[in-house]
Amino acid sequence: MSRSSKMSEKLQKKPRRTRLAAFIERYYIPRYLFERSIEVLRKRGRVKQEGLVLWAGATAINAEEAYVLSLIVPRRGHWGGGVRLGIETLLKLSKELEKRDLQLLAQVHTHPRNFGHSLGDENMATSFRLGYLSIVIPDFALVEVRDLSTCYVYEYQGNFKWRLLENDEIDQRFVIEDFLIRV
Repeated sequence: MSRSSKMSEKLQKKPRRTRLAAFIERYYIPRYLFERSIEVLRKRGRVKQEGLVLWAGATAINAEEAYVLSLIVPRRGHWGGGVRLGIETLLKLSKELEKRDLQLLAQVHTHPRNFGHSLGDENMATSFRLGYLSIVIPDFALVEVRDLSTCYVYEYQGNFKWRLLENDEIDQRFVIEDFLIRV
């Protein structure tokens, strides 16, 4: 039996904890992961480069809730005027997520000024799955970012259309929680 056949058989036997859903009602994000994301993006911003991180996680059985479990920091693809991941990187990422039984939930990236999606963001996202999130942090993340209320949060609707979420919807759908317990 070939190695790929063994891997395929192993994946089929393994119970899948993730399901793709076109709409996720609520996202739970660990505060330490959120803060680490901002740190990584801010580091790029200090040298006037746009930054990109990705959030991966799992959805609940009913697929109405998603839990961000992993922070993905691409090593390449950044330059002063934008961020773009090559097909090889995306394929490698897809395989790694499958091995870990995770799905890509969001791309989180910065812009040099206070504006939302660019044409490049709309046409060259890291995923075009219905419900995928694209979060833009303005001013290279060099401003105070405590939650998503100061960000532009978009949800993919299909046909290269993204919907900007209003602040009240952001407040309802995104929960940044302290998962670190110190005793």
